[in-house]
Amino acid sequence: MQPPVEQSVIHTFVIMAHKNAPFIEETIQSLQQQTYPSKVVLSTSTPNERILGLAEKYQLEVFVNEPGQGIVADWTFAIRCAKTPLVTLADQDDVYLPDFARKTVEMVEKNPDAIFCFTHFKEIGDDRKVRPMNLTMAVKIVLFWPYFIRTVYRSRFFKRLLFRFGEPVCNPSVTYNMAVIKDHKLFDADYSVSLDWDALLRLADLPGALCFVRQPMILHGIHTGTQTSFGISSGKRFEEDLKVLKRLWPNWLAQILARLYSISYISNH
Repeated sequence: MQPPVEQSVIHTFVIMAHKNAPFIEETIQSLQQQTYPSKVVLSTSTPNERILGLAEKYQLEVFVNEPGQGIVADWTFAIRCAKTPLVTLADQDDVYLPDFARKTVEMVEKNPDAIFCFTHFKEIGDDRKVRPMNLTMAVKIVLFWPYFIRTVYRSRFFKRLLFRFGEPVCNPSVTYNMAVIKDHKLFDADYSVSLDWDALLRLADLPGALCFVRQPMILHGIHTGTQTSFGISSGKRFEEDLKVLKRLWPNWLAQILARLYSISYISNH
């Protein structure tokens, strides 16, 4: 059962549920065990007996989007389900550590101009055990380097630097500050795999801060059924990554960086 949520709570987890969702109950439990009493709701475009049954079991409000519109429509719908200024789009494969919400909310309260806040993370596989360090994680940690020196940046240069060589941010760890973002467009229908990189890069251009919680606060599920793994195997991920990199670098250099960055995909599916 979800703990009582006070009227003053400013943060919502929106669980994005899709089809069979084999690990979603673990996700729900991790959100209901948070040390900060965030609101938890569920969004889906594929309502089924399992999803609706778990929502009833854990007393979660369910929002149903029109089916078949694609991932961008589902993400846009999900973020609109929240009525609080801070919103985390929770992945159905992930486990959120108990202090995720508390540390995120505290970071934003210290930096009210935060555009979004994100946390460090670890990866887990189908066996739900933490995966050892791999090439993907090593590359992401290297790309994170400015945020291990400082956890808050307001300079446009340093905000964009985070995304200039790849997308190191674990998207389910991102908490959007809608009080700052307001009506700014989040997710672009031109992307289906790298839509988070595209969105966060555009958000980095807004006035305000990017905030980072250094401790791993989320266990990010990696398995062959994820959208990212499908995008890698189909080549869609490379195509969309290249499109983003061309916005940051000359075409010839973007081609080189995209191919180098794609090497890190090997351990991601």
